[in-house]
Amino acid sequence: MPWMPGYFFKRKITNLYITLSSLKSYVEVNYSGFSKILKKYDKVVYGELKDRYMHEVVETSAPFTEESKARMSDAISRLTSSIPNA
Repeated sequence: MPWMPGYFFKRKITNLYITLSSLKSYVEVNYSGFSKILKKYDKVVYGELKDRYMHEVVETSAPFTEESKARMSDAISRLTSSIPNA
């Protein structure tokens, strides 16, 4: 029913929701990946780099800051509340 007035708006909002959800998932997977790689590195070289590197470098990078994560979650929740009912 592409001729319905709210159809295109709902479709665009849904596509944006999918994109933002995918981005959020991508950030979470990459954070986990950094942690696992550093854990393995520490195990191989008997080091203690993981905690310091995660805190000083990874967690201060734009995608991994708490502020960025909160903004992403807020944007997703605003989108879900703006999708018109079918």
